[in-house]
Amino acid sequence: MVAADAEMDLLQIVKSYFAQIGIEMEIRPMEASEFVSFVQINHQHDQLSHTPAGALGHTAPPLLQLMWLRKGSPKNQMQMIDDPVCDGFYAKAMTCTDIDG
Repeated sequence: MVAADAEMDLLQIVKSYFAQIGIEMEIRPMEASEFVSFVQINHQHDQLSHTPAGALGHTAPPLLQLMWLRKGSPKNQMQMIDDPVCDGFYAKAMTCTDIDG
């Protein structure tokens, strides 16, 4: 499943890479409301493409991504990440005062 506004060209490249190693991939675009219902409300997600920073191929700053992927964060939309170690990364990063922190 992918949001209908996903980077379909990039997903086609990913699909071709999987095909080269014998994995068949279906790309099934969904409108935002259908995606929210399917993933966030009904938790029907075995395999899907989702990027918390926006479109595939775009990224957000590392601290922002760590914040988003904590348990209970609104950006942890699928609530698939529930890991105290992962949650601790953000807390530790916020207390660092230098790059070696």
